[in-house]
Formats: sequence, C-alpha cells, structure tokens
Amino acid sequence: MKILALNWRDIKNPLAGGAEVHLHEILKYIAKQGHLVTQISTMFPGGASEDFIDGIRVIRGGGELYFNYALYFLVKKELAKNRYDIVIDDINKIPFFSPLYVKTPVLAVIPHIFGKTIYNEVDPISATYVYFSEIPIKRVYKNSFFEVISDSTRDDVIRRGIPRNKVKTIVCGIDHNTYNITSDYKKPDKKTIVYVGRIKKYKSIQHIILSLPRVLEKINANLIIVGEGDYKNALKKLTTKLHLEKHIKFTGYVSQKEKVKILREAYISVYPSLIEGWGLVNIEANACGTPVVASNVPGLRDSVNNGESGLLYEYGNINDLASKIVYMLEDDKRYTNFRRGALKWAKQFKWENTGKETLAYIEQILTESA
Repeated sequence: MKILALNWRDIKNPLAGGAEVHLHEILKYIAKQGHLVTQISTMFPGGASEDFIDGIRVIRGGGELYFNYALYFLVKKELAKNRYDIVIDDINKIPFFSPLYVKTPVLAVIPHIFGKTIYNEVDPISATYVYFSEIPIKRVYKNSFFEVISDSTRDDVIRRGIPRNKVKTIVCGIDHNTYNITSDYKKPDKKTIVYVGRIKKYKSIQHIILSLPRVLEKINANLIIVGEGDYKNALKKLTTKLHLEKHIKFTGYVSQKEKVKILREAYISVYPSLIEGWGLVNIEANACGTPVVASNVPGLRDSVNNGESGLLYEYGNINDLASKIVYMLEDDKRYTNFRRGALKWAKQFKWENTGKETLAYIEQILTESA
C-alpha cells in the first residue's frame, strides 16, 4: 500500500507539537508494517527538501504562512511521479481541502476544530480567516472519511454535518519506553506544579499563575512552566506583577530527557487550555506517576479519568483551579491514590494500538471505496 500524508509540519520541525507527534507515530507504525509512506510538509530553516525519518519519506516545501497554497503544487508534482492508494489529510490548522485536487480516497485526521475559540488565540483578521476556512469542511470533505482523537472532537465533527458512520475515534498513545516510572520512585520533598507545552494565549497558562497565590496560602509549592511561545512575555509580566518570581520558573525549550525528569519530579501537571483535541501531556504525566488538574473542556475531559488520574475544574474559574490543586496536595494518602490512578489510566494508551487501529481503518476505507 502507498500512502501520501499531508501535514503543516513534520516531526523534525522546531514548531512541531502534539498533532505532529500523533501523525508521525501513526505513519511510523504503518511504514514498519512494510507500506510505503510519504509525507509532505512545510519547509523550515535548516530543513532538507527531502528527508527520511523512521521509514517515512518526507518532502518539504513552501513557507509556514502560505503552505496551504503551496501544497497544491507540491501534491500535483508528487502525484505526477507516483501513484498512491490513499491520502491522509491532517486538519490541525487551516484545512488543505485535498479532495478538490486528489482522486484517491481521503482520510481526514482531526485533532480538533477551532471554531470561534480561534479568536482567543490570534488577531481578529487571522482568526476570521481560520474560522471561515473551517466552514466548507462539510462540503469539500463530504465523500471523505474522518479519524478523530477524542469523542469530544467526534461530536463536534458530527454537529458540523459529517455523517456519524464516516467518523471514527482512535485515541492517542504514548511512548512507554520514554514516559515511565518505577513503582518505588519517590517525589522530591518540594511540591512542584508544572505546565508542559506550547506557550500560546489559548492555552490559558495565566490561569495557573493567577491561582498560585491562593495555593500558596495552603501549600508551599513552586510552578515550573516548560515550553516556548509568543505568549511567554505576557506571562512573565504577570509573574512580576503578582510578585511571584521566587515561585515560578520558565525553562524554555527542554530536551525530551529533561521533560521526562520534570514530569517525574512534579506533584501535579496542570493543563488549563480553552480547547484541545486530546491533551497528550496529561497521559505522559500520568505515565510518569504525576496526576493532572485540567480544565473541563472538549478534549481534555477525554484524556482525564476524573477523580482517578486527576481532577477537572471549571475553565476560567481561578478559585476552582486553586481548590483542586490544594485538594490533591493537602492529604498525602489522597495524593498517593491519585498517583496510583494516574499510572493505571496511562497503561492503556499505546502508539502501537493507535497505529494498528488506523491501519485497519484505512484498509476498511479502501475496501468500501473499491
């Protein structure tokens, strides 16, 4: 089988995030089964025009801002040279609308759809562009199949007019060889709260900072913010305004090894985002023996086993966020139960399962499309 995958970024792109990890792990599994896999993604500084990663041939071209336009020509050029059985169209930013220019069956992979939440992330003009680009999905992809990463995204896609029988939920996995912990591992004495991920406005990291003074009234704790993004300076200014410099550390980008170390040593991982497709770092933290506190929003509520692997709080409710953190940390026995629940919950999420289910779905699609 020959598969052509389309995504804004490949796994080597410095801006790659959860959506890129998700697609890469699927493609890696499929390639490992002996299938020929090619991915087309945007060029980035220092990137080669062609690459070979984990059995996947990667073609790069076009710039970050106009890749959705350049992609048409990149795909046409590739299809003129090679014939593919199916196209995987990863819709995690602006849709590529590949059914308009490819004749093969299309599997649209959707982490989440922004909808009006995009107005919380970018300027009004850019937000309007993204918002209206999502509206034609129903019409353009009407003959396509859909793979979503959570039931929340499934429900959103169906609400937008996609037939239920063309939407399949296949959850994300994690690398258990990387994210793990021994049963006798002991946390450091200092109680640390962490956020790990891109520092973007819609991630609402400021809510953790705003909750910290209330947490400190009951618990002696520090906050570590791991990652980079264009909202970092705003968060640093808020930290200074609240006189929390001694309690908050910004690490910037860290290596995967350092990320795992931070997740293992942390007492709680907090994910306060406005919307997510899933919340991969919640499962990674759980596998490292760290329970989570996350906002009760689409995607995140799917990746948290509320009351077991962590706790959900009302998005934007700073008091609720603070109280959930304190509740988890103030009683050692209770916290130990959350740790056990986190480890148990994480065990079921494996990339091999995600890849296997996706490959089976592709085979089903090709059979139905024959």
